[in-house]
Amino acid sequence: MQFVNLGLVFDEYFFLIDMQNKNAFSLIEIAMVLLIVVLLIAGFTGGLKLTEKAEISRMIKEINYVETAYNSFVAVYGQPPGDFSRAADIWGATVTSGNGDIEVDSGTESTQAALHLKAAGLIKNDDDLAIQAFNASEVIIYNASNDFIYADAVNLLHIGAADNIDNALLLPYQQEIIDIKIDDGLSQTGVMSYKVAGNVTDVTCSSGSGYDLDGIAVGCNIVYELD
Repeated sequence: MQFVNLGLVFDEYFFLIDMQNKNAFSLIEIAMVLLIVVLLIAGFTGGLKLTEKAEISRMIKEINYVETAYNSFVAVYGQPPGDFSRAADIWGATVTSGNGDIEVDSGTESTQAALHLKAAGLIKNDDDLAIQAFNASEVIIYNASNDFIYADAVNLLHIGAADNIDNALLLPYQQEIIDIKIDDGLSQTGVMSYKVAGNVTDVTCSSGSGYDLDGIAVGCNIVYELD
């Protein structure tokens, strides 16, 4: 995006006003300068909206990427990455095997998920599970415990702020857009919801069965069910 030096535009504007006193510039000419300023400001805010749309699209692509890698692993090995009980037998000491109970437990199994996916050739690098959109935290794959009151899956993705994965990452309306594109658009049902933890509450993220579209502060983290 190219940024225009609005200071120069305003200097030109005031220069024209000064010239009006000397050369009797018309009101039409001054109005044209004001119109240019308005259009430049509108273009700047429009650029911000384009950036926001790009980040939303990126978030969706990154979630789909992780989901595809996860499902491909399960299809081949019959167990989730991180939980795979024969991982060390196949790939050696570079990985640690899970207990094979189908649940990716928080802790060792969760941290091993990326290593299992990399060993299987489904992602290139350990940090490929990191969500870059909105400067998010690294995505965590683990089982849906009682902490995730709106999730029914065995295992899920959890995405939050970079400083604390439980903290809010998105404005409610941003989360709704993502939810509409990959799920049902509702905040507490379907495969996408949020976790009440950190600075995220029902009040900060949702309104009834939907999202709090009047919210003006980031109030949602992402929970996305994998199976």
